Amino acid sequence: MICDVCKGRSASVRVKKMTGGLLTDHFLCTECAIRFGYAKKINRFYADTPQPESEIRCPCCGCSMQEITEIGVVGCASCYDTFRERLAMTVEKIHGKVSYAGRVPPSSSPRMQNESRIAAARAEMAAAIEREDFERAAQLRDLIHAIQNTPQGGISS
Repeated sequence: MICDVCKGRSASVRVKKMTGGLLTDHFLCTECAIRFGYAKKINRFYADTPQPESEIRCPCCGCSMQEITEIGVVGCASCYDTFRERLAMTVEKIHGKVSYAGRVPPSSSPRMQNESRIAAARAEMAAAIEREDFERAAQLRDLIHAIQNTPQGGISS
């Protein structure tokens, strides 16, 4: 099949497009696909697609950090190793921290529930101190002491 755009090279990319409620197929050669911005989508299938030399790509799926940022989804498990530092910075910007502590299931022990409550209160207390809300920080400090001194499952700091 011949490229619909240049009418000269062999088509290697099929693009489906919805226009006015009608689905149309367009067949493009690799060069025209790159020119019209489809290179990102077909990059993992075409190793010879020209890429900027400074752009780091995942060796497994071919995603770049820019593509991950635009789409909001990591391409594969290897992306976590390839973009470890940049992903950590992005996650920290969004969530305020890199590690995920999770939630404590209701069926867990009182000790585990108290540990979770204390960790959350300590984090909130640190944020209150940072924004100079010392009254709230004092309330949280007292809450932490009260939880630690409970007879069932209290923990020591």
